[in-house]
Amino acid sequence: MTNRTPRTLLICLTLSALALGPLDASADEAAASAHAQKGQVAYDVQNWEVAAKEFEAAYQADQKPEYLWSLAQVHRLRGDCRTAIRTYKAFQRTEVTPNQANTAEMMVTKCEAEIAKQEAKEAQAEAAATAQQRSEPQAPASPPPPPPEATEAPEETSDGLGAGWFITGVGLTLALGATATWSGLDVRAQRTDYEENPTRDRYLAGKDDEQRTNILFGATAVAAVGTGLIAIFTDWSGEPASREQGLRLRPGVATDGGALLLTGAF
Repeated sequence: MTNRTPRTLLICLTLSALALGPLDASADEAAASAHAQKGQVAYDVQNWEVAAKEFEAAYQADQKPEYLWSLAQVHRLRGDCRTAIRTYKAFQRTEVTPNQANTAEMMVTKCEAEIAKQEAKEAQAEAAATAQQRSEPQAPASPPPPPPEATEAPEETSDGLGAGWFITGVGLTLALGATATWSGLDVRAQRTDYEENPTRDRYLAGKDDEQRTNILFGATAVAAVGTGLIAIFTDWSGEPASREQGLRLRPGVATDGGALLLTGAF
């Protein structure tokens, strides 16, 4: 009798555990079913907030795929497409048939299109607001204050010649000198030809060219003297000189007629 009592107690405890297991499962299923029923009522009257809360509680109590599907549908209908997409994908990961998985994928595509449409509408509204803001007339900016009146400084003039005159004179002198040199060499060549074959035509041509050479050398000398005078009266500083300083070459009237007067101070 003593040996049979522990064995009988063990059997009773095992049977009790087996009995409590199905009772707990039945309790979860009953709670999930109650939440799902409340969620369906809220779904019918489009009370999406309550429906989402009840279907979520139903799925937490009993992980049936249909509760997850109902929850995804509620999120989509309430306008929360991003949450709906996540819930549809969670539904696809449960034990569903291929047909149910394809239906869920179609709903994901529909939600993605709705999100893109909403984003385009928001971007269009933002662009319209920006354009309207740009088209509104802006208040005219106040004109800047006028600058203070500046006292005009007396214009200073330079009494000397510019450096350009000197450069021109040098160039002219060099050109005349080069031409005179060429003319002289030409006359020498003609003289050699005349000595080898003296004719009247060569003699007259040589005399004309000799006169031309003399004129060119004279013009070169005049240009050189003029360039030297220009160099004396050239303002090499490049700055305007005062009226009291500098040398000026100007025409004047002397007691015996016209004259070229040199005036100024050093």
